[in-house]
Amino acid sequence: MDKGRDMKKSELAVIVMLVFCAARPVAAQLAPGVTGAAVTGTLALGRSVFALPPGDWQLIPVEDALTTVAGEAVRRPVARAILVQVDAPAHRLRAASYFMATGVTAANISSWNTSVCQEPALPLHRDMLDGSFDFPACLVTDYWIVGANRPTGLVGARLWDWLKANEIEIPSALLWSRYVKYRGGDFVFAVHYVNPEAFGIPPSVERSRYKSEWNASSLKGDALRSAYLERFKKWGYVMATSYRATLLDGGAKERGLPAFP
Repeated sequence: MDKGRDMKKSELAVIVMLVFCAARPVAAQLAPGVTGAAVTGTLALGRSVFALPPGDWQLIPVEDALTTVAGEAVRRPVARAILVQVDAPAHRLRAASYFMATGVTAANISSWNTSVCQEPALPLHRDMLDGSFDFPACLVTDYWIVGANRPTGLVGARLWDWLKANEIEIPSALLWSRYVKYRGGDFVFAVHYVNPEAFGIPPSVERSRYKSEWNASSLKGDALRSAYLERFKKWGYVMATSYRATLLDGGAKERGLPAFP
C-alpha cells in the first residue's frame, strides 16, 4: 500500500470533504520561544495550543482549509502546519509533525461523518480511546515507506520538497503516531513522524510495505525494532493526553512533550 495515497485519503476524509483554499496564509500563531520560522516548546494553531517534543522545529507553511460539514451554513477555517526537525551534522531528518485544528468552532454539528480513525486498515496499533461514531477519537501508530519518488499527498509532498531543497537525506521509512479527536464543533489532528535511524535503529532496506522491517510479521523476529516500537507507542499516549487537553480548553497543559524515545 502506498503511504502517500493513504495520507491523501486521510486528509480528504478527516472533515467529510476538506476543501483547500488557494493562496491563503497558514494560520499558525507562533507561541513564545519562536524566532522567525523556528518553533520551540509549543505551537498555537487555530483554537489550540500544541506542546512539542524538545528541540528546534522549522515551520513549513501550509494553506488553511475550510470545513464543509452538512448542516453548517458557513464554512469554518481549519489551520494547518508542518514542522520538521533535523540532525544537522548528519544532514538527516530527525522528525516531522503535521497539525490541523479548527480556527472557529463549527456550528450545528451532529456528526463529523469521518472515517479517519479507520485508516489505514491494518496499522501496527490502533486505540479508539473515548471517541464515538459521530465524534471519533483515536490514537494510531504505523509506518510509512517513503519510496524513491515524490509522494502525492500534501504532507509527503511538502516534506519531500523541503528535504530536497535543504539537501537533507530522505529516509527510507518513518514511524508515525497520530492522534485525532472531535468534540462538538472543534477537532484536533496531529501526526508525529520519527526517523528510526536518528534514534539508533539500523536503516531500513526493504522498499515494499509488506516486506518492510517494520511490518508486523518482520517485527516478530526483530527484538530491537519491536522494543523501540513499544516505547514509541507509549510516547504516543502521552502525546494524546496532552492534545486532548488542548482541545477541551484551548491551552497546552505543559511547556513541551517528552523527548521522542
